Amino acid sequence: MTRSALPLTQRYRILPRTRKLRTVLAPLFPCYIFLILDLSRDRWHGVNSTFGVASLIMGAEQPIPVPCGIVEALVIATEASGLVRVDSDLEIGQTVRILSGPSPK
Repeated sequence: MTRSALPLTQRYRILPRTRKLRTVLAPLFPCYIFLILDLSRDRWHGVNSTFGVASLIMGAEQPIPVPCGIVEALVIATEASGLVRVDSDLEIGQTVRILSGPSPK
């Protein structure tokens, strides 16, 4: 069983002509890629000039690492199809509390 290197999620799209709702697979993090870098050894400066790369997410002078455990949690939550289930431990009707996210407009 192989796992996708691209974490996927289900999105809902309305088909323009029929106005029907359709479920499609889409990247969980559109426009992002995760890299394994040893900042003391790897030459990472050239990544920003690679075709198709906007830029690395940077701190003051070097790329910012993803906090420990985040990628591992994504791998654990990924099904064989590549679909990441972030809702696997939730039940319908369960109360949830959102601690952070985008601010309302």
